[in-house]
Amino acid sequence: MKNKIYIVVFASIYLTGCNPTHTTASCNSQDSILGDSSDFDEAIPFEDAPAISQEQIDKYLKAINEARSHSRYCGSKKFNATTKLEWSNKLYTAAYEHSQDMGENCFMSHSGSGKESDWTAKVHSLNHPSKFDERVKNSGFKNGYIGENVAAGYTNLDEVMKGWLNSPGHCKNIMNPNYKYVGMALYYKSSDPTTYHYYWTQNFGGK
Repeated sequence: MKNKIYIVVFASIYLTGCNPTHTTASCNSQDSILGDSSDFDEAIPFEDAPAISQEQIDKYLKAINEARSHSRYCGSKKFNATTKLEWSNKLYTAAYEHSQDMGENCFMSHSGSGKESDWTAKVHSLNHPSKFDERVKNSGFKNGYIGENVAAGYTNLDEVMKGWLNSPGHCKNIMNPNYKYVGMALYYKSSDPTTYHYYWTQNFGGK
């Protein structure tokens, strides 16, 4: 199975990007946890995101900010070099939640699984799989301009960044001057029946 990447961008009430169906494989069975709520107000951040070292944060920021420090074309649109992003633990929590959910259910999408590992849908009894803006909201991040990149199958940071930068939509997220913060997470599943094993999520936030 080839490496895959998906993108979604959200600005206030403006949503664009692909809305892919789940890519599934035979995985550990989890029951649906969907409830009867369509929205929530209180943030209940994901409890199981592991602490991330400063060394790893610095590696993620170096890769992202190095990309942002050069002008480039994302498809036909030219982006000038732009400001450095700052790390957000809240966006990291949302990113790890989704990477783990994808890994535990062997799929890749901006929507959650709607199963036990879909934390935001679970704790708020949502009647639908979690959406990326709901996971960011549930992390406690309150800024209105947000975006998400996801990928699966890339074995290291250099390769996933190269894949995203070679994809116009993902590249636009990375180069977007409206963003100020980023959180990024990798979830590795050794027993994955697919050939993915590596599940990546980047969440961006701005003004």
